[in-house]
Amino acid sequence: MPRSDNIRFEVTWDGQQQGQLYYVIDNGRSVVVAGDGKTGRGRITVSYTVSASTAHVIKWSLWFPTKTLENLEATVSVNGGDATSLGSSDSEESRWAEQGTCTG
Repeated sequence: MPRSDNIRFEVTWDGQQQGQLYYVIDNGRSVVVAGDGKTGRGRITVSYTVSASTAHVIKWSLWFPTKTLENLEATVSVNGGDATSLGSSDSEESRWAEQGTCTG
């Protein structure tokens, strides 16, 4: 049986504007898609399990049409470890799509 990693991915931003995770992809595997309804105000957290890997390349897209969000940050923790920053942005309009890598 292959070993797995438990991932906790979180994206945060200032204020209480509504946002929706359109997708999260971990090492080529879709773990969140638009139809999953992952929404939040100022924070969205998702947890999932994927095959163990020495590194996780995580791509995400956060949608917030017609709005501007500030001080965005995406973090990840692997197997309950400390959160690691995957990326950040001072300000984005309507959408924030990015990718980052963490070691597991």
